[in-house]
Formats: sequence, C-alpha cells, structure tokens
Amino acid sequence: MVKKLKDIKYPGNGIILGLTPDETNIVQIYWDMAKNNDPERNYMLVKQNYIIKTINSKFVIHNAEESNGFYLVSNKHIDKFLTSIFTGYNLSETLKDLEPTNNAPHYTATIVGVSDKEVDYSALGIVKTIDNNPQGITHQYFDYSYLPGIGHCLHTYADNGNPLPPFEGEPFIVHLGNDIEDNLEDIWYQLNPEYRIGIMAKHINRETGKSLSLTKNIITKK
Repeated sequence: MVKKLKDIKYPGNGIILGLTPDETNIVQIYWDMAKNNDPERNYMLVKQNYIIKTINSKFVIHNAEESNGFYLVSNKHIDKFLTSIFTGYNLSETLKDLEPTNNAPHYTATIVGVSDKEVDYSALGIVKTIDNNPQGITHQYFDYSYLPGIGHCLHTYADNGNPLPPFEGEPFIVHLGNDIEDNLEDIWYQLNPEYRIGIMAKHINRETGKSLSLTKNIITKK
C-alpha cells in the first residue's frame, strides 16, 4: 500500500526533496503544522534574503550557494549544523550531534534535509526517540539519487496521538511536477486544514544553482 500524506491526520512538520520530471530543477518543500491550542498557530513562514524561516525562527531553510548545498534544519541546531557541514562533515556525521526537542511527552523529532547539485543526490535525516522514551535516541540517515518526478518525504510525527508518536520507517515517495506553484499547492491541499500553518516550495536550477521559492500561510499578514 502506497503511503499518502493526505491520509495522515497530523504528520507535524515535514520535508520533501526531489527532482522535477524535466530534470531541470531540484525541489525542496517544507511545511509547518501545529495543534489548535498551540501558540505556533500564530506563526507564518517568511522569506529574508537567502533564508526562509518561521517568524519565530523555529525552522530555517538555508541557501548556502557558496557550497552548492541547500539545507533545511530546525533553527535550534542551525549554527551547530552549518559549522559541521562547512567543516567537512557529512549529514550522517552531523546528525550525531543533534537531538529531539525536549517537549515531553512528545519529544518532537529533529528533521534535516540536504540537496547538493554538485554530487547530484539528496539526503534526509531524523533524530527521534524510540517509542517516546527520551533515554532511547536513534539517528537515521537516508540518501537518494535523483529520479525525474520523484520526491522523498519525511515528517516529525507518524500521526495524531497522545503522546504524538515519532515518524516511523523510511521516507516515502511523493510525485512532483515541473511547476513550482503546482508542487506547493498539491502538498498544501494534502495537509490536514485543521492543523496546517504554512508551506514553502523551492526550485533550484541544476545548471546555474539559482533558486525560486514560494510560500503560503494560513495567516496572510503579521
């Protein structure tokens, strides 16, 4: 059975990395969700120069053009993460220094993604508890060759629950189009409207490295 994002009531925050069908652009998609009683319902994704982030700086999409990398990582870990990457550590090594959020009883997983046009692959990583037990932490790393029209999706929670269970298994396949707005809207409308906050889609030209990004929020002004 193929996993469908629309069938998951509460996936939490998520990342999709992949390639357009015409093989011209690398695709990054990130979305933000929160429960109705969570103050994060008042947040929105904003663009500031080369960075797209939640208005509370909780999550950062960092465009590191000088290294041909494009990184998605929770803001709590951004300095440590970028220092490790720029020092020469790969994502699997960098994950070892990260940890889940200490928000008992949920212990939200930390998710990261790397798109690199020079080595022509994408990588996803997750740091999460084992069965919501903060004494048991697992660091998982996945890398994928680009395939036309294919993205791989990773999110913080497996579904709704109390406590919220962490994502399980391997990142799953989603299908992508050539148009950035179509990609943004397709994923946006698969997310549960009760909890979605904002979404970002970014296309990165494989030849030039130049990028185009779009954002959409339930709050239009702040």
